[in-house]
Amino acid sequence: MGQCGSITRRDFIRSSAFAAASSLLPVSQPQADPGSTNGSTPDILASGWEFFRGSLGGAWDVWREDIAETTIWQKVDLPHCFNARDAVDPDLPYYEGPAWYRRKLLPRNPLENGRSLLLFEGVGQRCEVFIALESVARHIGGYDEFAVDITDALARAAKSAPPGRGIPLSVLCDNSRDLETIPSELNDFHRFGGLYRNLTLFYVPAISLERVHIHVEMSRAARAQVSVRVRLHNPRAFREEVELLIRMFDSKGSLLRSATRRLPAWEGEQEAASFQVESPELWSPRHPSLHRCEVQLASPHGPTTVTESFGFRYCEFEEHGPFKLNGERIYLKGTQREEDHAGLGAAMPESLIREELTLIKDMGANFLGLGHHQQSRTVLNLCDELGLLVLEEIPWSRGGLGGDGYKEEARAMLRAMIDQHYNHPSVIFWGVGNENDWPGDFRDFDKEAICSFVKELNDEAHTLDPNRTTFLRRCDFCKLSLDLGWLVPRSLHAVQEKDRS
Repeated sequence: MGQCGSITRRDFIRSSAFAAASSLLPVSQPQADPGSTNGSTPDILASGWEFFRGSLGGAWDVWREDIAETTIWQKVDLPHCFNARDAVDPDLPYYEGPAWYRRKLLPRNPLENGRSLLLFEGVGQRCEVFIALESVARHIGGYDEFAVDITDALARAAKSAPPGRGIPLSVLCDNSRDLETIPSELNDFHRFGGLYRNLTLFYVPAISLERVHIHVEMSRAARAQVSVRVRLHNPRAFREEVELLIRMFDSKGSLLRSATRRLPAWEGEQEAASFQVESPELWSPRHPSLHRCEVQLASPHGPTTVTESFGFRYCEFEEHGPFKLNGERIYLKGTQREEDHAGLGAAMPESLIREELTLIKDMGANFLGLGHHQQSRTVLNLCDELGLLVLEEIPWSRGGLGGDGYKEEARAMLRAMIDQHYNHPSVIFWGVGNENDWPGDFRDFDKEAICSFVKELNDEAHTLDPNRTTFLRRCDFCKLSLDLGWLVPRSLHAVQEKDRS
């Protein structure tokens, strides 16, 4: 019998999980969001990046050449997570701290007076964005999208940049522990760091479409009322008249309704059209029928178009009874999804996300809890497409309740999650927290203060979205402060099992 050499856990991980992850990396680059067009092609900023893990003095240190020997930059592609290996390797310390990404931009905005925007789909956990040496944005939170208008900063940087050499772009990411930020380190998921979702450079006119919300009101299958609400990106506050064309299509691409409207450019969100639809085709896990709303905006500065998918469906939670979707009783069965993978961390390619969610659907699931934070647009689009009902929640999870900054961060995350994922028919619960009965981050654990903040978040969620149910998992002393609380899936399971017997 031959003699076998010993194998360490590190060797095993390298030979199995890391190898498997590498084989799943996509060959093609991620695609831009097809929902926004303006006649120009967005730049997918996936390649051409360099990465440095550690602290630097600032943007000047990122680009200076005289410290090149002490700052070794690694070539990487996005999405990229700097905890891809140490999160799963027991022999590597888990890194929490700053890291830098850099590359050059060659802007090519074809629009006169047009705007150039960087769309970050997710950066962990805090970041600062620089054009040349100028700080143009800061963002706290690793899970929501945010856009940065870099138009004016690009113009200033171009005055001193050598022709044809590009404009320096650098991003500082930091996942260091901070008691006054969420999520807590007491959680059973990592606070990953890095540019671990897609980053795109868009070009839009001086007045463009920033957000389109499709609000559907229905309590039975016979009729639906649809309101299309629009928000503009108009940083110079132009007041020219704009023209809107709103068209709604069914799941087969046939035009259902259309409307036009002319009005001066506005601030905030405004209703652009309202339609009544008789006997709409309903969305459900068995028949995930998706409709499409296309909004075209024309102004003296140029056109933009945004296309959003949405669905017709209505939910009922009977008191001490079952859950009903579209008037039909449905047994919720499924699992939870964490946003990570061995050897990749949170930087999962879209092909792997699709494979994972398809497996969940194929095993017979109709429900998915997104643990424990807002996840990418790719995930929500696939849940709509596959027919998976969704709980999506903010990462206020364990640890207790911090101060004013802590609470404002939680509020901002809730607002961003609802604003960005409002149109997805798959989402039936907005989660305002998770396991908030777990103390540890602060000296005082004030149950009354936690309940008061849960109630505040519950009210805010209903103001932003009156049609969806709020949810909180495992915090018994707060269960009366919102719609559904404390292990509700288990309670529903018990009720439905009793009914079935």
